[in-house]
Amino acid sequence: MKDFQLLDWRSASGLPYDIFLKNQEELAGRRLRGEIPDTVVLANHPPTITLGVGRLREQLAAIRPLPRIYLSLSDETVLWDMSREYLQKHFGIALIRTKRGGKVWYHDTGVLHWYVIAETSPHFPAQTVHRLEETFYRALVALGLPVRRIPERHERGAHSYLGVWSGEKKLAAIGVRVTAQGGRWVSQFGVALNVSPDQKGLRLIDPCGITGKDATSIAEIARPDRMPTEESIVYALTDAFSEVFEATWAKDQEKKVAGYA
Repeated sequence: MKDFQLLDWRSASGLPYDIFLKNQEELAGRRLRGEIPDTVVLANHPPTITLGVGRLREQLAAIRPLPRIYLSLSDETVLWDMSREYLQKHFGIALIRTKRGGKVWYHDTGVLHWYVIAETSPHFPAQTVHRLEETFYRALVALGLPVRRIPERHERGAHSYLGVWSGEKKLAAIGVRVTAQGGRWVSQFGVALNVSPDQKGLRLIDPCGITGKDATSIAEIARPDRMPTEESIVYALTDAFSEVFEATWAKDQEKKVAGYA
């Protein structure tokens, strides 16, 4: 069994994504140095679209309202700057590149993020992804939600289909990064679950860059009389995570780490 601590960085306005990235790097550094145990961070963010480590132009093409003429620009620095300015000006949405796997995703305060900063093996980063997918699938099934996984998701070129779906719409996306120091390997990032985000925001993207697909949310798929609270979702996730990762939770759960509020 592995001991985990659970930190809660959620707030009414959400943690700005650029600040989260800095805080996550500091947590990962502390984990690499053995200063803290394996950690799960709960977070939400103001309206933001994030990209993964893939090709910039390809990921920007998955942002639906972005003027297509931008994609013909040869200078990627200019393309990036114009895309960020357009989304901020017209939609009030930040655009941020990250070092995680996966592609484009929409975030806001109605999206529950489950970030895992934990020691792992350099040989099994994919195992972390598959375990996270299993965790969220089990938790959402336990809540009685109509969810599924795409059978072809493990085939070559189909990794964007990893995650949890409801019908033909994507409900939860996974993106992970592994960093190393002194012979230790630590995971970062994790899963974004659409609980009750702005539906207009979800419609701005091809989720994970999949053309012709939409994202959905628990608020959209749950029966009105059986909409789970976010806390009940968190409880279901902690139970499923304990089973899948063979994890135990610290008895004293800090709400925030000093300096990360």
